[in-house]
Amino acid sequence: MNSPIKLYHELRRVSSERARLLVRKVLEQNGGNVSKTARILGISRHTVRRARDGSLKDISRAPKHVPHKTPSHLEGLIVYEAKRTGFRYMRLHKYIQNRYGLDISPNTIKAILKGNDVKRKKIRTKSKRVRHLYNYNMLEAFEELQIDTKYLLDFARRCV
Repeated sequence: MNSPIKLYHELRRVSSERARLLVRKVLEQNGGNVSKTARILGISRHTVRRARDGSLKDISRAPKHVPHKTPSHLEGLIVYEAKRTGFRYMRLHKYIQNRYGLDISPNTIKAILKGNDVKRKKIRTKSKRVRHLYNYNMLEAFEELQIDTKYLLDFARRCV
């Protein structure tokens, strides 16, 4: 048979109510001795007292009041527009500001998208490779020229 230590932890994973009932039963068998019960089950005395004094069900760990939480209708709007447009938080911030006149911080939008598990839209290509900005094979010589700005200052010094 399983030892009481393993039994408690296995029960705790399955059902917190049964685990607390086990603690109460062992506590009753030991005449209400908290330390002895904790030693037998391999748990802390605090856990034994919580099982003895508290309810059998787990209590919610969520905060009861969040004063600065974004209203749910705005969260719904942000999630809807993010899914509809495929924009991420910076572009979505500007889009919502222009379209609805709402000034919601990009970080707030980012947190809302993360909390609602909204993923960015993937760009699909036929070959499943990275899509480049230009088709480099079709460009003529010097048709598209890009240069880093850090080299402009060096170039100006050499010309003088």
